Amino acid sequence: MEIIHANVISNGAMLADAYVRASDGVIREIGAMEQYAPDGSKVLDAEGNVLCAGYIDQHTHGAMGYDVMDATKEALDEICRHHFRNGVTTILPTTMTASLEETTKVLSFLRDYAPPVPVKIPGVHMEGPFFSVKNRGAHIERLLTAPTDAWQQMIREHAEVVKMISLSPELEGMVSFIRLCGELGIVVSGGHDDGYDDPIYAAIEAGMRNVTHIFCCSSGITRRGSPWKRLGLTEIGLTDNRLYADAIADGNGIPYDLLPLLFRAKGRDRLIFISDSMRATGLQPGTYRLGSDEEGVIVDVTETAAILHGENLFAGSIACVSKMVEDAVKRSGIPLVDAVLAATRNPAALLGLEDRGDLLPGMASAMNLITKEGELRKTVVWETVYEKGEEIQ
Repeated sequence: MEIIHANVISNGAMLADAYVRASDGVIREIGAMEQYAPDGSKVLDAEGNVLCAGYIDQHTHGAMGYDVMDATKEALDEICRHHFRNGVTTILPTTMTASLEETTKVLSFLRDYAPPVPVKIPGVHMEGPFFSVKNRGAHIERLLTAPTDAWQQMIREHAEVVKMISLSPELEGMVSFIRLCGELGIVVSGGHDDGYDDPIYAAIEAGMRNVTHIFCCSSGITRRGSPWKRLGLTEIGLTDNRLYADAIADGNGIPYDLLPLLFRAKGRDRLIFISDSMRATGLQPGTYRLGSDEEGVIVDVTETAAILHGENLFAGSIACVSKMVEDAVKRSGIPLVDAVLAATRNPAALLGLEDRGDLLPGMASAMNLITKEGELRKTVVWETVYEKGEEIQ
């Protein structure tokens, strides 16, 4: 496969009028069109559009009427097809707070799951159950827990499946648990917390590296019974360069006018776009369930948002990462390269995915062709060329 006449986003910069040559699923060569010589490979003319790495979504619960907690091939197949249709070539299927038995079932299923489309699954994101009651959001209170011995043993047994865990850093025993996660190669992200500076900084020192959907159920400034203000996870996430921050950049989780502030605070190398997509993503408005039938919650879905039934709270989103890249450019004025990094190189760096997230020789040939305004046109993985809007079997 050769892609010619493309403006290529590579290593954080735009290479004008370039070509990319790939074979056997790996990028072999990137160069200026003036140096291009055809070698008989299949050729795709980008016609001056922008070529970037395939998008990475490290936080997705579901789509097309299915949830990761369904733990069936039918469910995960449809979720993966939805993401591939929207330019996401790498995902972390994300669990909800659930019982130990339910979570174990989901992780065991995903250990052996293989997608029907060229979407890479490096592992699972466990969102909960180690959360505060105050900022639990859509997570069921009775299922919240500290990382007990039983939970830690289960995670050890599934360490090759669990890639990321979101937790509240102020809970009892978190420093030692975060260190355990580091030993197991699991990325720790803080969120749904009721923390303040001391335990949050202790968690960072222990290895916490990210803030889960910043401004959404992340703690803020508090006085803790004294006149002195204590920083919460939101403020520390904005100001501490050791932390990445991921954001639901759909205009709801992060209003469009707030996104430039996030980029100014974190810089273009520390902000990550996530969908936090739920079951209703890709479907019509209505009433849906987030999580499993046994342990999920009811969500009311409008044309633009997913809202926890009976609460004044969003319940994830119905957006996709590719739309967030486009809206960041069109509605928030973010430079295209910066918006693309938030969906490619940054999550790859956080998750330690060394073979993807950028277009460089030796990396996986998972690529998106987008307009200069960030609108997705095609997704190219190996020799598969998917035109936005086509049906996928």
